[in-house]
Amino acid sequence: MKKRWSLLPAALLACSLLAVGLSVFAVNQNKWDGRIELTDAEGDRRALDAFVLRGTVGDSVHKIDFTLEDGEVRKESFSLESGVPVFYSLIVPDVPWGKDTLEVWDNSAEIQPAPGTKIETTDTVEESKLGDRMFSEDYYDDNGRLRGTTTTFDTGQVSVSFGYACMKNKENGGTSESLKYWGYAFPTNMTYTPEEPLELIRLQGEEEWDYYEVRNYTDAPIRTLGAWSESRQSYYITLSTDAYCDGSVGLYCVGPESEEIGKTYQREEHDAPLETLTEIPVSADRRILWLEDAGDGLLLILGEGDGITMELYDYEGRLLDRSHSATEESVDEMEVQKTEWPHGKGFFLTGSQRIEQDAYYVHYFEGIWVEDGTIISVYRPQTSDGGMTAVGRNVVLTASKGRGKDDFVYDNLDKELSYYDITVLDVSENPEGDCIYAGRLETDIFQDRFSVFANLAVAESEMALENQIIYRNEDDVEVQRRALWLLETEGKGV
Repeated sequence: MKKRWSLLPAALLACSLLAVGLSVFAVNQNKWDGRIELTDAEGDRRALDAFVLRGTVGDSVHKIDFTLEDGEVRKESFSLESGVPVFYSLIVPDVPWGKDTLEVWDNSAEIQPAPGTKIETTDTVEESKLGDRMFSEDYYDDNGRLRGTTTTFDTGQVSVSFGYACMKNKENGGTSESLKYWGYAFPTNMTYTPEEPLELIRLQGEEEWDYYEVRNYTDAPIRTLGAWSESRQSYYITLSTDAYCDGSVGLYCVGPESEEIGKTYQREEHDAPLETLTEIPVSADRRILWLEDAGDGLLLILGEGDGITMELYDYEGRLLDRSHSATEESVDEMEVQKTEWPHGKGFFLTGSQRIEQDAYYVHYFEGIWVEDGTIISVYRPQTSDGGMTAVGRNVVLTASKGRGKDDFVYDNLDKELSYYDITVLDVSENPEGDCIYAGRLETDIFQDRFSVFANLAVAESEMALENQIIYRNEDDVEVQRRALWLLETEGKGV
């Protein structure tokens, strides 16, 4: 008996070594090795030579940037920082400006009572119109009623409020410093008359400076649309409109007027734009939807009763070209993807009709080519999956993100998405496009599951292996998810 027990520690040690060995083997079999590859499905891969695609594979602590060019995937960099991109849309972009950056700070439309409109102000506040908001006791009188005024008017005058700053970029990732601010506030020749009266509720506290305002028209779809011209080094802006807008709104240049930037903070306030290039008539049947810089001019996209109208203006406000496309229904909202080429610009337009609150019927898809002051319709698909679409003069690339294991929607960023299906279409003769290449850009990120440690609270389950996080699938542990994103496509030409 004594001899038998003496063998037990050795047996336990052997079992432990075996378990560790199996665990290390399993981990090494399942770790992500950085593989990003393109697999051909049909056609000639050389069709991709016209495009350059850039993207990243990452999670909350790692990322690998890569480029797909001339049919080959090239890893650009690896870094221990968040590889999860931040997806947001800027109606007016922030842009490089020499060694600094121009950053948009104010970007809104203001609505005030229009001249001649009937204005009514009462000294009462109807609490039911404030929803579930909670207010400080300072806004209530001795009888427990909200203290303030309610102003109603039928027609609003729309004004532009726009401002941007020159930000000095600090070296080594330091916080940028604002050097100069340009602010613009000026009225337009456009009025806004919705079905319900416009209403401003002003709650008043015990002190004169203590007040709070609530407007029932803050969700009006009037917003600043902007385009940055690289050739002119200037911002150009206008306003989006809807069926309740009437009159005209300008196509404005708002600078910057001068590059003279001092070492201390400066501020300029303007009550007029630097220049009004032209006035754009608007009405219920003529709505401004989008503005883009097209290299040699400004592309304005309008929704009209029977379709979409595209107008191309030069930087002096002269109309260079106009193109009209009939649509199945009216278009209330527009999304635009832009592709830069050495000569010309490609745009993919997606239009939708608002059916009800937060519900849209997406029915218009078109790719256009803009070059030498002309607009050419080159691509008219029947539908789109909402992925990336890069339009060229005779060729179009589409990239559709693969869905996660649970078949979740594309834009839920906490789901694993490991591939893109990429298609190149020849549109030189067929506006719907003829497929000349199809392939899949993918990673092996689904293999990055360390199931051996999934339910074991041991030190090894928290250790990094070759700079990779070990994953755990327990509900009470934050799971790091790695995913693939295509972030940018540009036209290279062949």
